[in-house]
Amino acid sequence: MGQIGQTFDHIYDKKEITELSVVAYTDSFFCGYWSRDDMLLKADYFSGENALDLMKQLLKEFPDAALKMLSSTIPFVHVPKAQYEDAGFELYFKGLYDLRKRKRHDKQLDAFKNLDANTLYYLERTLCNEIKQEERSVETVHISTAMSNYAYLTESDCLIYLQGSSLHICCHRDGTFLFYNQFYCAGVNDYLYFILAVLQHFNIDYTSLEIQLAGEIDKSSRLYSNLKTYMPGLRLMDDLVQTREDLPSGKQLYFDLFLARTCV
Repeated sequence: MGQIGQTFDHIYDKKEITELSVVAYTDSFFCGYWSRDDMLLKADYFSGENALDLMKQLLKEFPDAALKMLSSTIPFVHVPKAQYEDAGFELYFKGLYDLRKRKRHDKQLDAFKNLDANTLYYLERTLCNEIKQEERSVETVHISTAMSNYAYLTESDCLIYLQGSSLHICCHRDGTFLFYNQFYCAGVNDYLYFILAVLQHFNIDYTSLEIQLAGEIDKSSRLYSNLKTYMPGLRLMDDLVQTREDLPSGKQLYFDLFLARTCV
């Protein structure tokens, strides 16, 4: 999840920016500004009551840049395409989520690259109305779809992403989707419990396979050390994002911005 300490600005000329990737959290946005040669030149974080106004200002400042938006929040459900009907959108959430807080949100749907299924989710209505007015290329995706698409394209068995107190896990086997979910974690032991429980449930051999890890974690952390003890093949994905200048923080922190632009 984007934080003030993760922001930077390496833009020399606004004309360099050809694409914007935006991660929508419950009450904030993490924004990436990308050049034509796939470099992340700026990262910004908007939160609080003015977050949406700052987003509008960003869109006006770069009117010609394509926009890729990723939602990382619940509620979401996965529905086989053969069973999906537009008229019953809200019924798929029945018994799983309380939708009363989503009355001011618009329905969204996207598809997996390797699975005959849709992801159903919601985006804040004011934001949706704003991007619908845009005369630029606009694409949206839910993080569950994006992580699955990435795992499929990179032939990954397990992809783990840490965002604040949220743990996101996506599992594949031989290119086939197995599982995605997100968990609330209050401490290191919670992360360990959920990660190991999921891997063991799906018989993923984490003692020999490469397990990909990104987000708010670094190699000096207690959690990383504990995970590495169980998973010798653990790989911290700190080499996916290219920047013009070195950053004081690890590039794995910007994985969600990378995911937003590459896996829609």
